[in-house]
Amino acid sequence: MIGIDLLVRTALWEDASGGDHGVVLLEDTAHSVVGSLGGEDVSAFMTALLERGMDLVLDLGVPVLPVLHGWSVSLGAGDELTIAWPSASPLAAGPVELPAGWAALARGERRVLILAGLDLGLAALPAGGALIRPELACRNGTLAGGVARFVP
Repeated sequence: MIGIDLLVRTALWEDASGGDHGVVLLEDTAHSVVGSLGGEDVSAFMTALLERGMDLVLDLGVPVLPVLHGWSVSLGAGDELTIAWPSASPLAAGPVELPAGWAALARGERRVLILAGLDLGLAALPAGGALIRPELACRNGTLAGGVARFVP
């Protein structure tokens, strides 16, 4: 997308029942704006995500995430992650650092969760670090998510 500076990270996410899931985290650090609504800036990134099937994440404790039709996440040689979405070109493609067990979990479940938004703090997130800022983004209404098919 033009004007988007995208950070991509992977993590393991524990759900309320204690099960782990592979997660891809996406953050637009450019804060591209397409206009304003009620005096608030409207993010080009968030608008594109919502138009392509993601929903706002309102509760990280028990997220209700839609299945993302037309989306897929694949992992190639050298931990090259590609995120395809309903567009002519991938949303993201490049090497990522994977936490231990992420690839096996994604292959076993054949799906990954995608959480995307603004001000997630991914640039400062150390490998295996705690994800605190996605909770803030969730409360601020700047976190979207969905479940994408994983293609090994």
